[in-house]
Amino acid sequence: MLVGAYLLVRCVHLTVHAVAATGDAGLRRQVAITWLPPLAGGALLVAGALLGGWTQTLLFAGALLVQGVGVYLTATALLGGVALYLAGQLLFKRRMHNALSLPRLVATGVLVAALPAAVLAPPLVGLAGLVLILAALIVVETTPYAQVRRDLRGAWSPVWTPMTTSPSCSVGLRPRYSRPSRRYGKLARRR
Repeated sequence: MLVGAYLLVRCVHLTVHAVAATGDAGLRRQVAITWLPPLAGGALLVAGALLGGWTQTLLFAGALLVQGVGVYLTATALLGGVALYLAGQLLFKRRMHNALSLPRLVATGVLVAALPAAVLAPPLVGLAGLVLILAALIVVETTPYAQVRRDLRGAWSPVWTPMTTSPSCSVGLRPRYSRPSRRYGKLARRR
């Protein structure tokens, strides 16, 4: 009886989430993934309630383990997905440009180290921690290179100059690209 009541509450809870995710395909997919641990744990709970004895205790412990693994995998998706993305970018930059971004490496390590804390903390706290880590990464990556980015943005700016379009000397405008000379040494501004 108690197992049935528990399963009813879990099903109603997940059904409310599914109804709330009606217009969002990504959220519906996440809710479908979230259904897996309660269904597997529920099957173990029902089997344990029907069998009784030591088998019931073992199956209830298995259901508890399945629920715990489900919570761990959800927290892993939150922090581990971002850590996996950052690690993929690190490997790509290392392979393509032979460069290693130390701030991204540190952020990836911090995210992986924070996984056990995210399992025990409420999801909102895990999300706030993720936002703080990524905000720190953004500040560390953007501050030292601000001047270089400004220079690169203005590196190829179009300058409109007159051009001759026909032998009768009618004048039109054509784009001419110039580079700023202050940062690039020998590459002087074209005229």
